[in-house]
Amino acid sequence: GANQSITTNTAIGSEALADALTADYATAVGFKALNKNSGGFSYGNSAFGAQALLNNQNGPRNTAIGFSSLERNIGGGSNTAVGVNSLFAVVNGGNNTAIGDNTLYINTGSKNTAIGASADVSSANLTNATAIGFDAKVGASNSIQLGDANVTLVNTSGAISAGAGTSTVNGTLVVGATSATGSTAALEVSSTSQGFLPPRMTYAQREAITNPATGLMIYCSNCGTYGEWQGFNGNAWTNISGAAAATALPVLTTTSISNLASSSATSGGNISNDGGGAITAKGVVWSTSPNPTVVLSSKTNDGTGLGSFVSNINGLNSSTTYFAKAYATNSSGTSYGNEISFQTLVASTSEVTTSTGKIWMDRNLGASQIATSSTDVQAYGDLYQWGRGTDGHQLRLSSTTSAQSSIDQPGNGLFILTSGDWRTTNNDNLWQGVNGVNNPCPTGFRIPTKIEWDNESASWSNITQAFSSPLKVTMSGDRSSNSGSIVVEGVWGSYWTSTIAGNNAYRVYFGSGGKGADNFNRAWGFSVRCIKN
Repeated sequence: GANQSITTNTAIGSEALADALTADYATAVGFKALNKNSGGFSYGNSAFGAQALLNNQNGPRNTAIGFSSLERNIGGGSNTAVGVNSLFAVVNGGNNTAIGDNTLYINTGSKNTAIGASADVSSANLTNATAIGFDAKVGASNSIQLGDANVTLVNTSGAISAGAGTSTVNGTLVVGATSATGSTAALEVSSTSQGFLPPRMTYAQREAITNPATGLMIYCSNCGTYGEWQGFNGNAWTNISGAAAATALPVLTTTSISNLASSSATSGGNISNDGGGAITAKGVVWSTSPNPTVVLSSKTNDGTGLGSFVSNINGLNSSTTYFAKAYATNSSGTSYGNEISFQTLVASTSEVTTSTGKIWMDRNLGASQIATSSTDVQAYGDLYQWGRGTDGHQLRLSSTTSAQSSIDQPGNGLFILTSGDWRTTNNDNLWQGVNGVNNPCPTGFRIPTKIEWDNESASWSNITQAFSSPLKVTMSGDRSSNSGSIVVEGVWGSYWTSTIAGNNAYRVYFGSGGKGADNFNRAWGFSVRCIKN
């Protein structure tokens, strides 16, 4: 070495303390350790390892153990670096402590601490930041990072006091500026502008807690009318005053309509969750207006308890559209299933006999009266997708869905939007004869064939003649399978036949511009006129 004969210095290794002039009490062990240590204030430094404190000139009381530890330090003092490349980049920062390979490698600030290989600051010039654990990266001054991103739990057998505005007063951990509790509380949250926010969860999430600890506190967001503070007393959940915890509302669905007649129908529901309270009433409520509630008298009462139930709806008017929902009541109140809509059948099947000798219904399915003109709105009736039953989809204002059905009865009253068949695979037997799977016609009636329509309309050339016939044909419009919109209402009227055309089905149509027949995709909505078998 080139120690310049200062007797209080020790140098072992090539070029260790090579430029030391006035600095004293320095120890350098290793190639180029403390190589440039020369300033009058650079006393009391210790470097063990090749290039440790290589560039230090004026920094005092530094300790570097490991290859290239504190290598770039020039004027920083009271730094401690243990490990290869630890505190490598610091130049003038002081009072840093780094233990472990590559710890505080990019740090240039002061008063930072890192323990664990690659523990570091994520921004170079921080102050009073601490990173503990392998690859822990602390991102802000005056903060602590425990572990890397994989650490999900920190345990302690003692007490922790941490965070801005936090202090310990007479054994109490105080979060906030002042302490009003003295030593009677283990934890105090002190604020005049902020509150304490406990864990918030739904009733179902609360119920999913396995073996809750006695004294556990939560806020149940859907319990009671507005939510509720709750605690577990070792036996049951209670509210904050010790009374029984409020329940949540029941969860249920509405069953699709079946057994549809002119004055009755069958529905029901399925209660999958009672919300923690006994079901005291359940049934179905209905009205001719959307969103019926149990304040109405038009409802069934089908007992109590969880699970599925059947509701027989009676006293309905014929040819009328109704809206219905299942309901269930517990101590928290009444909740409802999904709303469904349906239209009752014609009270009695009025028949007409035409010149062909065939017996037909005197109106379109869903019409409330015999047509008084070809544009009589009350006589337009419903618009069916080919092959579907009377499940609510045929109503002119029914909601839509783009989800095709894989079964013959979709289980809902939604009009299915698609460019082909509403069913994922064709079923040609849905409307064939009185025993067709989904024959929507009254008992003894069926969907006519194309030939039967052709024979009936052979003498007609336009809508005037079609309306003048015993069938009183109307220009009821069509419903698009692409958008669900009603089109050409009052201009054309299309009627389904039962005759198949490949993946499509035949329709006949009549309007002021003439008449015709062609095949269409089965998802379009057209009128239906039934013929007696």
